[in-house]
Amino acid sequence: MKLLTTLVLLLYLTNASKAQVYLRDIQGRVIRETNFMGVIGSPFENDEFLIGNVMLSNDNEYEDVPLKYDIYNDVLYFKNTKDETLLSFVIPVKWFKIAGQTYLNGFPDIDSYTKNTFYGLVAGSKIKLLCKVFKTISESRPYNSPNVEKKFEGNKDYYILKEGKMYKFKPSKKDLLNLFVSEGAKIEEYIKQEKINFKNKEDLVKIIDFINLL
Repeated sequence: MKLLTTLVLLLYLTNASKAQVYLRDIQGRVIRETNFMGVIGSPFENDEFLIGNVMLSNDNEYEDVPLKYDIYNDVLYFKNTKDETLLSFVIPVKWFKIAGQTYLNGFPDIDSYTKNTFYGLVAGSKIKLLCKVFKTISESRPYNSPNVEKKFEGNKDYYILKEGKMYKFKPSKKDLLNLFVSEGAKIEEYIKQEKINFKNKEDLVKIIDFINLL
């Protein structure tokens, strides 16, 4: 019993130590949350803080940090444990992982996105399939209502990183074969053999992993 109590105490002290480390080492800046009064929904991926890992541009990595990802503004925040307000990172974020999803930046500019844009990593190593989740605010007037209704709408775009370049990708056999012409026969055979469904995320992972082996 005494041994069990000691182990529990050590576990508690270890977790507390981790929390103190991130608070002491991560430089944060207090921010004012944008007022979205009257807008239905949320700009965040999740309204609650989620425990995750983060690596900064100075290559310092931190574990078990309470994080909140603002999809609308594409900004990652962490929690000020003194009053639970949002803090922004003074040192830029290189990547972070929350709820099992890894987000990366540093990719070439494409469309309206820059090297600072965060993409969700779907699959791949040398060749990567990336998903850019974003939110917009839509406006509509409900039937027989004098008021305009505003709400957050979630959307996503897919991109493939190939040989240092970004290509917009609509998940389909046609788009994939257009991007990998020289490997087309092998890819087409694999799609047929594995009955790849381009609307299925697991199948997208399979086909990108296969292409990386070619």
